[in-house]
Amino acid sequence: MHRLYHFARQEFRHISRDQMLFLFMMAPLVLFAFVHWAVPALEHAFPVITGYYPYISMFGAMQTSIMMGFISAFILLEEKDEEVIQALRILPLRASTFLTYRLTGATLLATVGAWLIIRWGGLVLVREVPAILLATQFGLLAPLISLVVSTFARNKIEGLAYFKILDLIILLPMVSFFFPGWWTWLLAVVPVFWSFHAYESAIHGSHFALWMLTGFLVYALAMRILGHWFRKKVWNGL
Repeated sequence: MHRLYHFARQEFRHISRDQMLFLFMMAPLVLFAFVHWAVPALEHAFPVITGYYPYISMFGAMQTSIMMGFISAFILLEEKDEEVIQALRILPLRASTFLTYRLTGATLLATVGAWLIIRWGGLVLVREVPAILLATQFGLLAPLISLVVSTFARNKIEGLAYFKILDLIILLPMVSFFFPGWWTWLLAVVPVFWSFHAYESAIHGSHFALWMLTGFLVYALAMRILGHWFRKKVWNGL
């Protein structure tokens, strides 16, 4: 618990002195305000928008996690640049333990932000338990993004490029709702594909448990693979 507090304090110190990261930290509240107040206000001028409420809500929950993952990734990249991670390697600290401490905060914030939008955004009605499960799964996007960027980007400039590409890739599975067909299963390799369809099934009440369970398995597999690559490329410096 003491180590978790130490890492959390370090993260907030990083964020408070970086204006861009601080603005990203406010993203969940901005997205919630947009979904809760701005979107319904547009309904009077554009009535057709009501048919897209589920997808707007999905986008808000997804984007909240992406922003938290971005913050966590940039802190890890800064620690790579300053050789903090190399210094930590001499301590009796495993890579998995370090990642748990470092990514827990971003995951929790992403989960809470996603839950606010899913449960209280007001665009679609999702019951309490499905809302918590969905928020938890959307929240897992944050550590995934953080692991991808911090593992493969060599610096913050590359990290920003990775972030922009990932943002587009993560959004791609939403296409499956507008252009259905067998080919959309190719998008199932992107973990959020399962979260999007679990969200839709929570609204319509069909196969929710199956979508959620498969989604958690896909996220777990993706994080295991990415954790291995982080340990190999960053922690061990290979």
